[in-house]
Amino acid sequence: MKKNILLIGFFFMFTWNLQGQQLSNFSQFTHLLAAYNPGYVGSSMQTKINTIFRNQWVGIEGAPRTLMVSLQSPFCSNKCGLGLNVMAEQSGLIQSTSIDLSYAYHLKLANRAKLSIGLSGRLENHRIKWEEVATVENQDFNMELAGYNYDFGVGLFYTMPTFEMGLSIPGVLNPSFYSNSGFNQEDVGTTVLFYMAKKFEINREVDFRPTLLFKINTNTPFEYNFVGHLIFFDRFDLGLGYRDKDALQTIFQYQITTQFKAGLAYDFTISKLKRYSNNSFEFLVNYAFSNQ
Repeated sequence: MKKNILLIGFFFMFTWNLQGQQLSNFSQFTHLLAAYNPGYVGSSMQTKINTIFRNQWVGIEGAPRTLMVSLQSPFCSNKCGLGLNVMAEQSGLIQSTSIDLSYAYHLKLANRAKLSIGLSGRLENHRIKWEEVATVENQDFNMELAGYNYDFGVGLFYTMPTFEMGLSIPGVLNPSFYSNSGFNQEDVGTTVLFYMAKKFEINREVDFRPTLLFKINTNTPFEYNFVGHLIFFDRFDLGLGYRDKDALQTIFQYQITTQFKAGLAYDFTISKLKRYSNNSFEFLVNYAFSNQ
């Protein structure tokens, strides 16, 4: 009974996830920019595949577990880019999956700068696992709630050799999963994302790369995530970060070969949830194909 009551509680706690999975929080977000901003795809001039798994709030039953696979590639002599993002998430009783297709056009500017304009389309599927819930009278629910949504996103991305920034709206329509379900759902508003990163050379062996991700929503408080990366010999990456009112972040990434990178992020919860869970973690695998 207690297990079922907890699951019901998490069902209501995590319903915000149904408003667009592209807004899920990742500590290693610099490797998933294609999911946040369609203008980014192909801008690195390499074909890349990123796989990341995040276990949020370890120890809390029903807390989100997210898997994302992101593939991007340039084409037309690096003038354009294509991207594919697939995400699967389990939050309490809710199973969610989404598929995004992205396209970007890259404009070359002076001083080796580049401005990219991107557009994405997304198909989402959500399902509530009512079979795992029992009522107080120990009777099963016989209602099934599942369905599909679609959305699209737009983005701009500007790059220079040591600087990059982007502005995007990952979900323009913000469709509600509950629109035809009988549940009342308030408008969650439109979210605008702004990203910025700058690389500073400390010496020949060490670089410092601060990164910022801002979330601006018309109906919710302003959020930001700052991560500072120290990069040694272009191989070891140590990062420390702060997600607004949520977590302190530690990141370790290692460039195993010129094409293969692995990463681990460990978050220390600082919100009120730290009474129930004091950590979250992520695993990242990145592979860059040779376009020669």
